[in-house]
Amino acid sequence: MREFKAVGGALERTYLGLGTDCARCHRSDDPHEGQFVDRDCATCHNEKDWEGAEEFDHSRAGYLLEGRHQEVECALCHKNETGGARGEAVRYRPLDASTCSVCHEDPHGGRMRGTCGGCHAPLGWAQVRRNRVESSFDHGTTRFLLKGAHAEALCRSCHTPGLSQPGLRLVFPRGEVGSRTYPRPRYDRCSACHSDPHAGAFETKGCDDCHGGEAWTPAEFGLALHDQASQFALTGAHRVTPCLACHPTGEEDGRALRFRLEGFEDCRSCHREDDPHEGAFGDTRCETCHETGSFLMEEFDGDKLNIAALGNQVPQLHLHHIVRFETDPAWPTPVWGKQPPLPYTDDALNEIRSLFALAGLDGFETHLDS
Repeated sequence: MREFKAVGGALERTYLGLGTDCARCHRSDDPHEGQFVDRDCATCHNEKDWEGAEEFDHSRAGYLLEGRHQEVECALCHKNETGGARGEAVRYRPLDASTCSVCHEDPHGGRMRGTCGGCHAPLGWAQVRRNRVESSFDHGTTRFLLKGAHAEALCRSCHTPGLSQPGLRLVFPRGEVGSRTYPRPRYDRCSACHSDPHAGAFETKGCDDCHGGEAWTPAEFGLALHDQASQFALTGAHRVTPCLACHPTGEEDGRALRFRLEGFEDCRSCHREDDPHEGAFGDTRCETCHETGSFLMEEFDGDKLNIAALGNQVPQLHLHHIVRFETDPAWPTPVWGKQPPLPYTDDALNEIRSLFALAGLDGFETHLDS
């Protein structure tokens, strides 16, 4: 009601000329404590139900609700604050929504660069934008550093359940598949992703004992490790024998090499079929007369045997075994570059090949064949 001084005391009180905005009457009981002094109450409320806010449209606010944010209860973002004339009021504005970390804890512990929106979408934390992730994501910020061949692998090779790939069998922990754009496979050991090409022959060994992350092959299992870890130390000609000569592929799958070999008691365990004496010496052990490294010296009657590991002219490292004579023009220096190279005659080649065959080395790949 409006009061004013009228002439003669008439009509001193009237309802005419009152303001129509809510605050004219309800300013003292404003539940928002002045947060919306620049707004009309009818923007959100109506006269039928003052307690509700049926007219409110969050799309007109400074923060658009998208995806999972539309399912969040209002009270989780707009909390009661104490103070003011009414004692407490719900904080609606201003609210800092500049970064996700204002409301959400960082599950990456600060390891990720850029903003959350660079990878994630409002549809859910586990739903990420593939094009952004695969072009800019730094896998080095995770607990699995990509090195060697892993760094060249496509994202989908490790993060696609059910993808059929030769040599791979991905295992995903419970709850990963279906909840993430990039479900995380198990990675506690190589066999969690890679099928075992050795068919369980090395269950007590780690793959990294022989293999590196750069590539599965060639293996890092060299001669020194063979002497140390196996029951058969390689000596003489055995040190230059191709691995496949003793470790053939398995008959069942045709792929897995048989590394654990049983039944090796003496030379005849491997060389019985190519015994040049045709059993004339019965049970006499071969090493009674022969040594694994004496074949070349015996057959060529040399003064010295040079052995050198080289790999300058060809991609693969290889061993040269050269029988030397005190009468050769290069003695005692290395033979290379001292004399013009002369090709073997066909008869000379056949004679040398025969000598290798008698020694059980006919499977060797030598420079004689090149």
